Amino acid sequence: MASTSEVTDSVVQLPQNKRDFGSFQSSNVQELIELSDDDYVSPSLPIATPSFAERVSFGKNMKNEHFYLDANCTYLNHGAFGLSLKEALDIKSKWLIHIDTNPLSFMDRELLPLLVHVVREFASFINCSPRDVVLIPNVTYGMNTVLKSLIDTGYLTAASKIIYMNLTYGSTKKLLKHIAGLHDLVLEEINVEFPLKDINDVVKLVSEKIDSVTRLVILDHIPSNYGVVLPVKEIVKVCHRSGVQVLVDGAHALGMLDINMRDISADYYIGNAHKWFCNPKGCGFLYVDSAHHSLIRPLVVSHGFGSGFTAEFLWSGLMDYTSYLSLLTVIQFWRHYDPQKIRHYIRSLSREAGEYLVSQWGTGLLSNIDHFCGLMLVQLPAGVLKRDDTISYDDAELIQNELHHKYKIEIPIKVIQGVLYVRVSVHVYNDINDIKELAATVNEIITNGGVCKQKQQQ
Repeated sequence: MASTSEVTDSVVQLPQNKRDFGSFQSSNVQELIELSDDDYVSPSLPIATPSFAERVSFGKNMKNEHFYLDANCTYLNHGAFGLSLKEALDIKSKWLIHIDTNPLSFMDRELLPLLVHVVREFASFINCSPRDVVLIPNVTYGMNTVLKSLIDTGYLTAASKIIYMNLTYGSTKKLLKHIAGLHDLVLEEINVEFPLKDINDVVKLVSEKIDSVTRLVILDHIPSNYGVVLPVKEIVKVCHRSGVQVLVDGAHALGMLDINMRDISADYYIGNAHKWFCNPKGCGFLYVDSAHHSLIRPLVVSHGFGSGFTAEFLWSGLMDYTSYLSLLTVIQFWRHYDPQKIRHYIRSLSREAGEYLVSQWGTGLLSNIDHFCGLMLVQLPAGVLKRDDTISYDDAELIQNELHHKYKIEIPIKVIQGVLYVRVSVHVYNDINDIKELAATVNEIITNGGVCKQKQQQ
């Protein structure tokens, strides 16, 4: 724990002689993080941030006002890489220019207090202590950080069991295979089949797999390929009753769901700010319960090592930190438009999309409509492919490429349990007309005889 700072005339006087960060002139990172809200004084911002004085309606007006999205593209794939706010990209550019007016002064004197300010603002948004959350480039980075740390610090040892699901993101499965092979870990995959009658059935599936050697359960809050919202809070409770830690991949959650770290109570929670939160690319977060700070170390060890949890993660060498700094603008946007209203629009439009596509195609959803939020899996109708053999990933790719190249519709096609689905992901810049265009286009493809491999290869 950092030493208590002296307070004089309501202004916090911080130590000026610390050099935990090499020659940096502003190295009091951990003290700044640990100050109470009453004692903390935010730094002055060297560039003006955007003001969101007016509110435009969701849909086309939002698209024109706040995004650089191609007007000729029907974009129904927000879940892939997100879409950055126009104002956030503009402020990121201003930060880059500001840095190069005097790189030494910025890196040496301005950057670290600014990053602390961003962390404190973001922590307030997800309802956790700023001491328990750090900024990272993305969820993949975070998954590597936690899993490798748990091995290095001795929580995971030979014969320790990790439980995950068939729904788990692909790169995480590869990471698990990699570390299990190196360290003799035991992996057990839970198979979840669709449709689910009750989303809480997943809780029972996890509970049945936990045994005396289980050390960690990995959950995707919203599995990327499936779109359903898993009952993470309930699963965490079951795991904790057995003394098992929980690592949550929340890549799709921030912006789609109301993320409350204190309520979820996971041991580790990793999310992206550049997906549904609409921050510029390369910004995520890692939440670690305070009881486990000693178990987690950054992948890159730098000047902050040994100075506290936040200090160890804040600086990982010279890189572009402007996506982190842009987070202030994105938080301002969300507060201006009201997070609850944004999430309600996303969920309502997604539900309307699912119902409309089912009615137009005569098909169904992957699971109960109440199991979804901003990602919706809708079965494609028969005839979209000019072939009757077994459905494969190649077939999905053919349809996705046809929609992209010929119709300028961006949407992924998934193969789940041998069935083709579209994964619709909508945000504040979409409206029902985008969905109607997708429905009509697929019906047109069927009318024209469907997509065939021979035609695609010409």
